[in-house]
Amino acid sequence: GNHVVPKSQVWVSSIAAGPSGVPLNATYKSAEPFDFQDEVGRVLLEVCRPVPHGVLCFFPSYSMMDKLSKRWETTHCMMQLLQIKAVVKEPRHGGDEFDQLLCQFYDVIQSTKSRVGKAGQTGALMLAVCRGKVSEG
Repeated sequence: GNHVVPKSQVWVSSIAAGPSGVPLNATYKSAEPFDFQDEVGRVLLEVCRPVPHGVLCFFPSYSMMDKLSKRWETTHCMMQLLQIKAVVKEPRHGGDEFDQLLCQFYDVIQSTKSRVGKAGQTGALMLAVCRGKVSEG
């Protein structure tokens, strides 16, 4: 069907293991260890560095997205991500907050199309949830 972004500008993939070889199996049990959480952060850094403009990362649940985000704040992975991309997290509820965050995401992407954005950022990273508002379209 119709999509907002042309197919030539979209890459969709699931990744079985991260740069350190840690399996990326996001089941409840396997997502608890810090090595898994840190590896997902490393994957995002490796994807966000070369990819211009927008990156969208889906998590299986809001709780996992929140857990990994908090972990990345303590390990400074989030700080490294913020040096590359503006980071936007999908809120649990839709409405005005969701609309504002989506506008922020697209505004950053638009502003970095012709130049590097604020603080050297090259676009935006949206952290979202499968079956959440972002995945609906």
